[in-house]
Amino acid sequence: MPPVSEGMSLGDMERRGLKPYLKWYAAENVINWQYGTEDGRTFLSLVVLQETFVDGGDEFAPTVKTRYRVLRLTDGVYTQQEYLPNEGGGEGDSGAYIGGPIITPMMGGPFDFIPFFPCPSDTPEKSMLLDLAYENIGHYQKSADLENALHYSGTPTPWISIDTNKVEKDASGNPRDIPLGGEAMLHLPPDATLGFLEPSGQGIAHIQRAIEASEARMKMLGAKSFDGGPKGVELGKAASIHAAAANSVLGAFAVNMGEVITNAVRLGARWRGVPDAEAEGWEFSLNTNYDGDLAEVEKRKLALDQVDAGTMSKYRFLVDIDGMRPADAAEEIRRLRAEGSMSYEGTE
Repeated sequence: MPPVSEGMSLGDMERRGLKPYLKWYAAENVINWQYGTEDGRTFLSLVVLQETFVDGGDEFAPTVKTRYRVLRLTDGVYTQQEYLPNEGGGEGDSGAYIGGPIITPMMGGPFDFIPFFPCPSDTPEKSMLLDLAYENIGHYQKSADLENALHYSGTPTPWISIDTNKVEKDASGNPRDIPLGGEAMLHLPPDATLGFLEPSGQGIAHIQRAIEASEARMKMLGAKSFDGGPKGVELGKAASIHAAAANSVLGAFAVNMGEVITNAVRLGARWRGVPDAEAEGWEFSLNTNYDGDLAEVEKRKLALDQVDAGTMSKYRFLVDIDGMRPADAAEEIRRLRAEGSMSYEGTE
């Protein structure tokens, strides 16, 4: 929330665009944090955020500097303080950064918690893609080795065995180059021997097998993100792919992210003046339907059977099943009729 001067009306705030907003910080920018405990409750008590800002320079070479924003919960009150680089202008300022004024954000009154939402969990976790990323680096290295081996072993090198005294030389006494190709005529002494040096490249097969093994491992590591592990007996369609996706590593991540962002969005809504009852109805969720919606597939298959049986028109299929606008569906019907793809008259 941008700073608001005391006594500023809501109308002035609206005209100046002063309103709360959510800001995303990458894990690398959260350089320190602490949790406190009180009455058996664990809460976030400190967060230190690293930010960059432009201070000077020009549009071609801006001067980018680093500052730190410290969020504290002291005696149950949330405060915020910004630390800027020490340019050496203050007496007794020997540190690299100088702390600015302590700000107490208000939402009707001071916050009794830090409005910072770690996600998908309270502490950093190993990325589900980290092992896959490492394997991908190894795959690139092996691919580079393969390309290098193919370059040296896949390009034949011509050679000639001949008495150098019988070779034509240039003005510097070096043997002249012999042109090669279908349009070149070679004039060589009878005892000259020609050939192409073609390395066998026996190590290439080993590299190729290593690449194939690396690709297999990448597929396995990628699939782990969707794998929910062994499950018990599933009761019909009730245990659908949605439940399987939600139980997978990626699905659990998406569900957790949705819950955290929902909490942040609801707080932002209340801060902007949305009534609590309405804000509690706001929700944010990420897709966990990674395998497609079986119900939609079955619905489409049934509709196609009805079209084939003549109990549903192609026009109705395009509108109700494919979601086309009626005008677009009618145009598609006319196009199909013009191309001879339809043998019946009418659109409905």
